[in-house]
Amino acid sequence: MRIIFALFALAFLAACEAPSQGFTALQPQTVRPGLTADQAQRVARVPNGLRRSWQFVGNGIAGLSPELEVRLRRSGAEVRWTGNLKFPLPSTNVREIARQIEAATGRKAPVQGNFALIPVRAASDRAGRLTRFDAFGTATVYAPHDCQNTLGQCSSTWADSSGRAVRVIVDTTEEGGRWFATIRLDPRFNGGSRRVIERRVYSIDRYGIFKDAHTLNLTDGSRPFFLRAK
Repeated sequence: MRIIFALFALAFLAACEAPSQGFTALQPQTVRPGLTADQAQRVARVPNGLRRSWQFVGNGIAGLSPELEVRLRRSGAEVRWTGNLKFPLPSTNVREIARQIEAATGRKAPVQGNFALIPVRAASDRAGRLTRFDAFGTATVYAPHDCQNTLGQCSSTWADSSGRAVRVIVDTTEEGGRWFATIRLDPRFNGGSRRVIERRVYSIDRYGIFKDAHTLNLTDGSRPFFLRAK
């Protein structure tokens, strides 16, 4: 992903390793297993109107534990995702914080109870790999896709709505229904740099959609954040 796994690329844009190396901080044992690599070659067709929701746990985002809720619908060769990132807010100043979010993102942030809603739009291919993700006023396009559910080495270009782009190589292994991805700069397009920028441990469901996703952004010193299907 990054749907989802795409929340993860937004943070980055502003050596294949064994699963046991470099992933300890992501607590891979707590990722609930999903499809194996063999099973992922035959994912089920996404039914129109399928709903999925996830909860950020642990560190969350900015100390909060938002929920991500989306509805999926097939459109030609892609699957479109429509939903919201729901941020829990203090009941005393919900609308003021929502206005601040709107000012920062340039997008409306409707209030639902004690939640500010950040609209999310995304698209994936039939294998569950993201091709674009739009949230927080920034759209990210993955060409040809984000390399999720792709065993071995995969190349991808991530470009945001301002025109900034980065070429990455994603090295992925799978063990017992858990996928281990190391994302590094492609040295052919980044001045020879092979710097590792992110690690993920995730699992996928019968449709190829991520189930649990633990991510560590290595570019900003942040702590891992965990996304778990509800």
